[in-house]
Amino acid sequence: MARHLPPDGLTAERMRGRFHLRDATLRLLDSRILKAALESFNQDIAGPLVSGLGAYQRVTEAARETLSSAEQPEVTVVLVDPYPVTWSDRFEVELSVDGDPVAKFPFRLDVGVNLGETSVVVRKGAIEVVACELFSLAVSFTFADLTPPLWAPEPRPMSARLVLDPPLVVPLPADKEATKVPEPRRATVLPPVPRAAGASHR
Repeated sequence: MARHLPPDGLTAERMRGRFHLRDATLRLLDSRILKAALESFNQDIAGPLVSGLGAYQRVTEAARETLSSAEQPEVTVVLVDPYPVTWSDRFEVELSVDGDPVAKFPFRLDVGVNLGETSVVVRKGAIEVVACELFSLAVSFTFADLTPPLWAPEPRPMSARLVLDPPLVVPLPADKEATKVPEPRRATVLPPVPRAAGASHR
């Protein structure tokens, strides 16, 4: 990431007019600020991903169905070619001298999950399991909206099975409210998935 910093680094422009600092000191400050910014990577991607899937109209229909039907409390919805789930996180690292703030450094973390065929198990109005045979995770980490990003690795194919504990309750909009998420090209409803005895939640 240091190779993609601005030519003068992060701190030179903001600090040289106020303090007499050596280049080595400025580079040390740059590394400390970058290290603090990297703490933003310590976040859960499952929450935004599952929330995005919960916005699909077919998933909300399954949530209503499992809440209203005692005979079928669980439904598995298969989404074929769902649209990407994306979100961004903007934050700042603040530099202080003797407790007084002297500069702020803005960063942005963009995350996108491109999903393949995805199964969503809905039980009693809540998502319990999400299984995706193939998906790719795209990440872009940027300083002050500059290009190129400090870090943007090539997406890699992965698969995952998420068991939610506790399950995520699907928000149910009013019947006349249009869903905000485009539907995948096809959606299939399967019978309930058999629950394994003594299965542990992860």
